Amino acid sequence: MSPKSNEHCFIKLKASSIENYKTILTWTPYVGWSSVNEYAIFRSFDAKNFTVVGRVAGDVLSYTDSNLCDLDYTYYVQAIHPSEQFKSNSTRATIRPMYLYNPYNSSIKNVSVIQDNEIEILWNKSNHTYIDKYLLQKYSSEDLSFISEVELADTSYVDENVQTASRSYLYWVKEKDKCGYVNTSGRYGKSILLNGYYANESSTINESRMWWTKYEDWENGVLDYNVLLFDSPSTKIIGKTFVDTAYVDPEYHENIKEYYCYQVFATNDIQDTSYSNVICLKGNARVEVPTAFTPNKDGLNDVFKPITQFIQQPDFGSIDQYVFTIYNRWGEKLFETYDINQGWSGEYRGAICQSGVYMYVITVKSLDNKLTNYSGFVSLLR
Repeated sequence: MSPKSNEHCFIKLKASSIENYKTILTWTPYVGWSSVNEYAIFRSFDAKNFTVVGRVAGDVLSYTDSNLCDLDYTYYVQAIHPSEQFKSNSTRATIRPMYLYNPYNSSIKNVSVIQDNEIEILWNKSNHTYIDKYLLQKYSSEDLSFISEVELADTSYVDENVQTASRSYLYWVKEKDKCGYVNTSGRYGKSILLNGYYANESSTINESRMWWTKYEDWENGVLDYNVLLFDSPSTKIIGKTFVDTAYVDPEYHENIKEYYCYQVFATNDIQDTSYSNVICLKGNARVEVPTAFTPNKDGLNDVFKPITQFIQQPDFGSIDQYVFTIYNRWGEKLFETYDINQGWSGEYRGAICQSGVYMYVITVKSLDNKLTNYSGFVSLLR
């Protein structure tokens, strides 16, 4: 009689899930060999086609499978003999792991024009822990028609496929988890579109008129709108509104010779800001000339200089854009400049001229490239 062979005992597999997106596998040891080299863990989505998802040492009897979706998974474990000549499969176990769909709505934090034809969109990651990507959707604010969608890994995006001078856009964001499931979008973001024109069709009307679309959709709305003027030497806030989306600037800005450029930005109660596009307005060329000046160096009316608006700022030494000339009564040239910022101090060859009437000739080029000549007389008073 031959000696009795070793008893063999199959592997019994058990699957459980006590944590979202994870399956815990435990099994009984394979009995019959002197030892088990390792256990290979197989997984299938259809209970037919299996692939190895992990391996553990022969003395380990558990495995945790992570990053799982809301699907049925079938597993079996395979014991491998130290010589790798023999293998033994466990029973199969099928389980659908615990899965938490994203319960949060994704909301845009801020939408802002950062330069011509570029809009920056910012949003905050929700508290969901299983996020993989973001889906940013763009719509036309005019008719809510869908324009495009982009998949992103970050929480910010600069959209360069926009026309910020003529259109406003709506943006929604959704969060996509690692299994491809997408949550619901919350508050959207709507860019500000600024429009305007300069009105100087009569001598009594000289003002910049502006209006803009509302920023939407901060949780507590817009706190205020601020109107910026790109002035010389620095940009400054010239107005503020709390409800209105229109503003009139009636001021003449002496340091600005060419266009009046404006921008509006909205703020909310947590200091988010959204900037509009920049508009540059122009009116009819304007040249006004004082009738007298007193070059006595008392700091008042010491220099004779024309007041100009909406004319081309000449390049240095350019005589085809701006010329300002002074003549005496005999036609002798006393002063000439191509610098729009320079005036006549009443001097000729280092000495103050006598009191009297002097002739001026001014040539300017409008922003529409039209040359215009102005001439007249100014009284020098000593």
